[in-house]
Amino acid sequence: MQEKQKKPIYKKWWFWLILVVVLVGIGGASQTGGGEEQSLSGTVSQPSETQLSENQPPEATPTPRPETYEIIGDVAFEDDGFACYLTGTLKNNSGKECSYIQISFNLYDEDGNQIGTALDNLNNLADGGTWKFKAMGIDTTGDVASWELADISAF
Repeated sequence: MQEKQKKPIYKKWWFWLILVVVLVGIGGASQTGGGEEQSLSGTVSQPSETQLSENQPPEATPTPRPETYEIIGDVAFEDDGFACYLTGTLKNNSGKECSYIQISFNLYDEDGNQIGTALDNLNNLADGGTWKFKAMGIDTTGDVASWELADISAF
């Protein structure tokens, strides 16, 4: 008696259906959902020689757009040897509640090379509400000499 040979899996109709569904799902997940996204840029502040020699935290002055999101006061930097943190307060002046908001900073060494990113995020920030963020970056070597506000995204 002759045995019936099975078709390879890639020749079955349900294999292609599953593949199409997975690819469509991946494509949809990589695009921003129907929400509105807003961004904000900052500036890099190079530390003085005194700051570098005394191993003081770097300082930067972001230039927020007060009509959308406003960083209130200074952003502080701290490094505990395992991670570094940029902390501050952000106010939502966008005129609407943010379902999701994220702040990110680029981290630089003393030569200006980017060595990492620090970020924090929050859900449901009310219009006019404030958020005490603590953006964390992995910095086990303590090489952060300056930082730059890279982005504030919200929807």
